Amino acid sequence: MIQASFRKHREQVKFKAMQLSTIIIQQYYRSCVLQRADRGHFLKVKQAAIVLQAAFRGHLIRRSINEQNHAATLIQSHWRSLVQRLAFQRLRDAAMTLQRILRAVWLAKAKKQHYMRNRRAAVILQTHFRGWIARRQLP
Repeated sequence: MIQASFRKHREQVKFKAMQLSTIIIQQYYRSCVLQRADRGHFLKVKQAAIVLQAAFRGHLIRRSINEQNHAATLIQSHWRSLVQRLAFQRLRDAAMTLQRILRAVWLAKAKKQHYMRNRRAAVILQTHFRGWIARRQLP
């Protein structure tokens, strides 16, 4: 009976040791499986985060480039407007100068014609008057 109890106790201790070893191995295996699953999940989340960050950074860069393009377009537009305005002002000033000169030439020509008409009229009057005087002095 003692031997049977001892053998039983010995077998129970072995069984408990095996059971404990099995539990430890199972826990280790389950933790490895869980670690692999967690690692896979972490890598997926990390990859998703990288994709989101890249997309957001790309969005920021595109927006920055669009803002720079818009600013450059405004600067170019204002510059072209200034250049066109200055060219127009130069043309307008040149046209006004030409008009002023042309009007002065026309006015001078008109005054000369008026003067020449008056002179011709005066010469004709003088000629007739002198002729009349000369005819009156004749007996």
